[in-house]
Amino acid sequence: MQPVKYSVIIPVYNAEKTLRSCVDSVVHDSENVSEIEVILVNDGSTDHSFAICEEYSQLNNNIIAIDKPNGGVASARNEGLNIARGEYILFVDSDDRVAPGYFSAIDESGDADAVVFGMQKCGKESVEELLPINNLKDLNFDEYLIRTRDGGPCNKRFKRQIIVNAKIRFPEDLNVGEDFIFCLEYSLRCNKLCLIDRILYDYDVSAVGSLTRKFRPDYVEQALKIYEYAFDIVGASCKNDDYKSKLMNILDYNYCRTAFACAAIPIKYMDVEKLSVKDEISFITKSFSAHLPKITSVLGLPHCIMRICLKLKISFSLFVIGKLWIKWCE
Repeated sequence: MQPVKYSVIIPVYNAEKTLRSCVDSVVHDSENVSEIEVILVNDGSTDHSFAICEEYSQLNNNIIAIDKPNGGVASARNEGLNIARGEYILFVDSDDRVAPGYFSAIDESGDADAVVFGMQKCGKESVEELLPINNLKDLNFDEYLIRTRDGGPCNKRFKRQIIVNAKIRFPEDLNVGEDFIFCLEYSLRCNKLCLIDRILYDYDVSAVGSLTRKFRPDYVEQALKIYEYAFDIVGASCKNDDYKSKLMNILDYNYCRTAFACAAIPIKYMDVEKLSVKDEISFITKSFSAHLPKITSVLGLPHCIMRICLKLKISFSLFVIGKLWIKWCE
């Protein structure tokens, strides 16, 4: 069997309108199609997505179609990882596209353990470009990841052997943030990070559901679970105590920031979901206060203020910042 350089894993769910465009952008970009395998994982679609997957797999021996019951994007990506043979792993979402020169640009990074490249958000009136932060290029991948909160897998290249050796998978009990946990666990096993200052991925945000755009009744539970995973992973995997404290402090800043971001949710959805904003924000404050980590130092005045507000359960502060958060995101 011929060696495979890249395994491109594409989870598919009710994507019949965009799937062909997505797969074509991947297959047609490679100068040597035999070097890649495309793994299409149909996650219980109810439209014609799997028929399209099968059609592509019959036309191209390097395209594999998998059909599974619906279990969410984490389980679909894990299914792809289970059969991937490539030296490197790439993830593409079925409503997105890769840019021309995708593979050749990534090849230029050599044998780096982790590669991060630019992406652009499409599907709105304007296009937003997101490039790697080059002034952080000398950081380890784990610190870069936590500082930038760039936890998505679709603008990154991974080494399959690192994933296999550490048995890394996307946690299937999370419906948000599972990609950040995967990337974080991977990052703690990396040495060399390479940043590519170029847009290589078109990310369609027209139908994206996030904590600020789609109401989830368990959003507080899910947010707390993400950080429980994150603190546990850093605590278990980072052997240098000083560096571990540094990462924990940055994670704590993000934890506090997430508490204030969560406060925007009941404000935004109070009419549709018939929420009591006062009661909901009080619940958020108490929940994040109860799980407030112990850290060695704060990262400046904003971090200090957020911790004090959570520690003293000052719900009004979350309400005010929540209102401002909505205005900022509009």
